[in-house]
This record gives sequence, C-alpha cells and structure tokens, in this order.
Amino acid sequence: MKTSILGILLSFTMLSIQAQTKMEIEKRVNIAEVPELAINFQKKYLSEANKIKWYFEQDGTHQSYECKFKLHRKKYSIEFNSEGLLEDIEISYPLRKLPDQIEKTLERNSKKFNIKRSQIQFKEPRNELFQPDLWTKITNKEAIYFFELEVILAGEFFELLIDSKGIIFSKRRIVPPTGLYLEF
Repeated sequence: MKTSILGILLSFTMLSIQAQTKMEIEKRVNIAEVPELAINFQKKYLSEANKIKWYFEQDGTHQSYECKFKLHRKKYSIEFNSEGLLEDIEISYPLRKLPDQIEKTLERNSKKFNIKRSQIQFKEPRNELFQPDLWTKITNKEAIYFFELEVILAGEFFELLIDSKGIIFSKRRIVPPTGLYLEF
C-alpha cells in the first residue's frame, strides 16, 4: 500500500515538473504538410510577408504548426493547432524598449539575469480557438498582449510570460533537446 501511494505521489510530482518545463522540438516542414486552414490564413492575411517558413512544433503532448516570416521589418511567428486554427501570434520586440517594471521584477527574482530574447505574444484571454479576429485586433492595436522572454536567471534558462507591469503569468524552465538541432 505504501509503495502504491508513493508511486502516485511521485507521478503527480513528475507531471507538475513536466508542466513547468519547456521541451520544445521544432522541425521545418513543407507547406503541403500544413493544415489547410492555416494555409488559407497565410493566403488571406500574409500576402505582403517575406521569407515565410513553416515548422512543426511539439512541446510535450501539444502539437502545432508555426509560420515564421518578416513583415514591415519585424519578425513574426504565428502558431496554429493541428487542425489549422490560430492559437497565438508573436512579434519580435527590442530589449531596450522593455518596460522598466519587467527589469525590476527580474531583479527581485535574481540578482543576476540575462535576457536572451523578447517578443510580444498576443493571445485571446479565454481558451477559445479563434481565427482572424486576433489578427484584426493586433492591426487595430486593440489586442491584449504579454511579453515572452527567454532569460537566464541564476544560471538556469527560462521562458517567462510577463505583462508590462512586471507580473509573471508563466515561468517554464527551458530544457534543450539532446541530439536535435533547430532549423532557422
């Protein structure tokens, strides 16, 4: 009995740790492998985009397709679920323009930190799947957004989802895949 209870507790602990860890695998794919709804989105909204590349992404059990491109001198990344429905939109963001509150929050969490990458992430506040509505809100500057940062805190690599006031909504330790290489 003690063994089975210990096993159950250990399983829950491992699930909790896994949920807080980012183990993302990304693989370049041909557009023929991308769901039709995602391709239709590209045709309708991204006609002015440059250097469009498609990727298949897996993070734990979550599978998605990601469209990376440049538009108006900015790098974009749009993620679609396996059916081709829009999940989120990310736009590169200059580190020098990050709100001061973000740096203050990072200083409170670690005396030594190094931000490696920053981008703005647009996502609907509810867990509903949406199509072009988010794109329209972004272009009209009406969308709700967060900053997604890849940062080294106390010697460990993390992905943070943080708002402009410095409130951290998500913190996941990044574990690079062993033996796999990302294509850019």
